[in-house]
Amino acid sequence: MTDTKSTHDSTKDSTEASTDATTNDERVTTPNGAENSAESTSDASGESDAGKDESDAGKDGSKQPSKYRQRLAAAESERDRLQAVVAGMHEREVSRICDAAGLNRKLLTAVGVGVDDLLGEDGMVDAGKVDAAIKQARDEFGIDQTRAPFAAPTQ
Repeated sequence: MTDTKSTHDSTKDSTEASTDATTNDERVTTPNGAENSAESTSDASGESDAGKDESDAGKDGSKQPSKYRQRLAAAESERDRLQAVVAGMHEREVSRICDAAGLNRKLLTAVGVGVDDLLGEDGMVDAGKVDAAIKQARDEFGIDQTRAPFAAPTQ
């Protein structure tokens, strides 16, 4: 039993030694003195070996890298679309609060208040911040709120 263990240990040591030798052989020193592995070195045409490996993978029928790039692009596109939807919802909510207060939304922009300034910690429009911005706009432009905001007649 001891003989099997020592044989296993010597096999493990020789395997580690060959791995270390291979690792050292694959290291390449660039002209600026940095070490790179041979897998990621560039040839004279500027193409990296890693890029060639991906294109070779596609030639043998495996389209995994391409598939993942397409999924990533689709996810990023969906994320951007949803960000635009949320930004539009925020803008409409701020406009609704301004309209209810009888103030044009453009006056908040004129005093330098953007929609992002009116969001709370949770990313939603903070009505308190909008009210403070409305008060700031009224004070800066001298708008008196002695009359009630215009309400459309109901039938």
